[in-house]
Amino acid sequence: MGKERPSQREIWIRKIRELRAGSLAVRREAENFDRIISANYQHEQQRSKLMARRRRRGNESDQQNLADEANSLDQSKVMMNEIIASGTESLRMMRDQSTRLKSVKRTVLDIGNKLGLSNSVMKSIEKRDATDLYIVMGGIVIILFILYLAWFIF
Repeated sequence: MGKERPSQREIWIRKIRELRAGSLAVRREAENFDRIISANYQHEQQRSKLMARRRRRGNESDQQNLADEANSLDQSKVMMNEIIASGTESLRMMRDQSTRLKSVKRTVLDIGNKLGLSNSVMKSIEKRDATDLYIVMGGIVIILFILYLAWFIF
């Protein structure tokens, strides 16, 4: 073969790039297909295991099934009581922290008065605390609204 013209060479280079891109796309499609096939195979295996277990359990007596259900309900009741106790304890701890923070606030105000801060400065500090609280609550409401939209709409 003789030497090719530069324009002909560019055409062949473009065709080679197109072939590489095509082979890459085919390879990706094959990998996706293989992933789908293996997921379906695993799903069918799990399903057959569950069905086999159900068939074995179907041979047991109804009394045993009822006893298992009662045990499961008892365990669920114990777990729910533990969750409620944990929530109650958390609320109690938060109430204690609130009481401590109130006493800290009073102490800080007393220290401010002893240092010679005027009443107007103390009132502006208290107003700033209230404003900060409103800002935080507004932010919480906005974030909850965004989460609600993200959960139920998207």
